[in-house]
Amino acid sequence: MTVGEALSDARHAAGLSVDDVAARTRIRPHVIQAIEQDDLAPCGGDAYARGHVRTLARTLGADPEEMVGMLGSTAPPAPVVPATKDGMDLEGDLGKPRFSLDWTGVLAVAVVLMLGFTGYVLVRDLGGAKEAQSAHRPVVRAVATPKPTPTRTAVAAPTSGVRVVVAATNGPSWIRARNAAGKTLYEGTIGKGEQREFADRRRVRLVVGDSGVVTLTVNGHKMPTLGAPGQVRTVAYGPQGQV
Repeated sequence: MTVGEALSDARHAAGLSVDDVAARTRIRPHVIQAIEQDDLAPCGGDAYARGHVRTLARTLGADPEEMVGMLGSTAPPAPVVPATKDGMDLEGDLGKPRFSLDWTGVLAVAVVLMLGFTGYVLVRDLGGAKEAQSAHRPVVRAVATPKPTPTRTAVAAPTSGVRVVVAATNGPSWIRARNAAGKTLYEGTIGKGEQREFADRRRVRLVVGDSGVVTLTVNGHKMPTLGAPGQVRTVAYGPQGQV
């Protein structure tokens, strides 16, 4: 019996197909079929053939050394070279998956590096352009405008216009405000806590429905209470005060 026949019998006894054994040993199906036919050429050499036979024997529950010893009936004996390649035993690791370079990952890393470098160049060029623009930008210096020297004959300008603030401090009140031309500035009720402001160059005339609940401020000066609660009052104010 040759080693190929022995391995084929062991595979059938184990109830495994060639593809099953290939999946377990990582040896290609056509190589397994060739070994079972005592054709060791697809193995790529005597050392690889011994490694494949050992791996198949272990997987199929046979004696690996016995199967390797049967290779003499199939191929001329060759010296066993315990050489290693890249730190890997040629015979012991033949059934294990070999290292393969993931070109997709390498390509992705290369793309990321290229994009990063391109972004760096753009930022660098943009920064240089801004610096160049700043270097050529004219410098504008503020020149202090001399203040006019006051003279002894200067006279303060008279106050122009009137500004009246009506605040409903103690309750709601109806009011109506008109300017010097008779135009109605506001007519309605202001609630407690609310206030209205009216202004005119010459005069503001007010009609207050409840003079006891509102306070007036004219040109920043608080005025006395207009009257008693519920009393209707009509008042007018100009730039110099009440008119």
